[in-house]
Amino acid sequence: MLSRRKRLAFIAVVVVGVVAVTELASIVGIWFVHGSISRLAKHRQHILDQDPAAPFRQRTLPGMIHPYIGSVVQPKNDGGQLTIAGKFRVTEFGFMDDAPPIHRRAPDRVIVAILGGSVARQMTMNAGPVLEQELRKSPRFAGKSFRFVRLAVDGFKQPQQLMTINYLMSLGAEFDVVINLDGVNESALAKMDNVPFGVAAANPRKWNLYASQEITARFGSPISRQMPTPSTDQTRGQFLGTVLLISAAGNLRITRMVGLVTYLRERQCDNAIAFGSFPWKYSSTCGLLWSICNGRLEQSIRQQSDVISKVAAEELSYCVSGPPEKFDSDQLLFEHCIDVWYRSSVLLHAICHQHGAQYFHFLQPNQYLPNSKPIGSQEAKLAINEDSEFRIPVQQCYPIMRSKAESLRSAAVAFTDLTQLFADHPEELYVDDCCHLNPTGDEILATAIAAQIVKQLDSNR
Repeated sequence: MLSRRKRLAFIAVVVVGVVAVTELASIVGIWFVHGSISRLAKHRQHILDQDPAAPFRQRTLPGMIHPYIGSVVQPKNDGGQLTIAGKFRVTEFGFMDDAPPIHRRAPDRVIVAILGGSVARQMTMNAGPVLEQELRKSPRFAGKSFRFVRLAVDGFKQPQQLMTINYLMSLGAEFDVVINLDGVNESALAKMDNVPFGVAAANPRKWNLYASQEITARFGSPISRQMPTPSTDQTRGQFLGTVLLISAAGNLRITRMVGLVTYLRERQCDNAIAFGSFPWKYSSTCGLLWSICNGRLEQSIRQQSDVISKVAAEELSYCVSGPPEKFDSDQLLFEHCIDVWYRSSVLLHAICHQHGAQYFHFLQPNQYLPNSKPIGSQEAKLAINEDSEFRIPVQQCYPIMRSKAESLRSAAVAFTDLTQLFADHPEELYVDDCCHLNPTGDEILATAIAAQIVKQLDSNR
């Protein structure tokens, strides 16, 4: 018989051994699913950085309806500021920048506007100094300061870029250089978020959800939230009209499902906080358990979001749907979207030229265009998803967009095809299965854009 001390020591050795084996197995599981423990930690932090109550999965940067350009990011109504990357904020105009977008020209400075979607927005935030450094190589900008006006918003697609410039110029904004970096959203978002739900292809993405939920988001469902009692200055008829308006715009089924999605996202945040606290954050087994639980919650959120989209499409007003459209094939839809993209760029050039600004249009790179980048096994885990809704639209639209280069240039548009920018870059650059880049990729992109602008400006001297 072993002594009590030896028995306890034996049990401790067995427990330590089991824990060690479990931890090693979990490390292998994390490596297989995420590629590394650091990526798992980044994913957990990404969950924590998101707002569970913001609509349409844009949790960090919630979108709100705008009367002229579709949607912008919601500024803080209480005077506070939503900061991004510790430097930028959501301005009073709903763009992510360090200052409002209205500026006047001056002889000693250059006003540079950047248009596009999330890739353009991220590039200006991660690689703004690189963009400025490269632009300074032009003798035209010698001795001048730069004022970057960041007008790129996640999910923007043409004609939103065109409308943004028109809107700001009508308010007195002036620009010297206008950069438009786009292509992916124009290829994919109409098919993903609009046309299947009865919404016009040219409308902003998920417009049916924005339009049908805006009043509900403001006031709540009239059934689930008590309305205020009419004041002495408000007739009963006016009050009932307000109730009917909110009832029509705020579908109760949608409100309930949005509440469920918010609850699931709150559970995600709670789990991320719990598993990211001491001592669990140092355990690979706990990290793997969190990954499994979070994956199940993500699946439930996706399923519920798909149901919300279908319900929102059942009864559409003209405000939600826009002009009725029918496409007999995806190819016809893609051609329509490319035509909107093409005409919007020509019009952008025209308005910029008329107001003394130089317009430059760039077709952004994307991993789903064949032979556009060598992608290794580690990068492929993040960047390649055969079921991605971006894959087929990019593969079908990009060749047509690239073929429009000469026609755009014939229309005097300074157009540059950047789809082969990463063809000689085997290092990891893509960070997700859509289109987004890591800081190195953003710097390569900013360098190429600035170099092309400098080349074209100097050749026109």
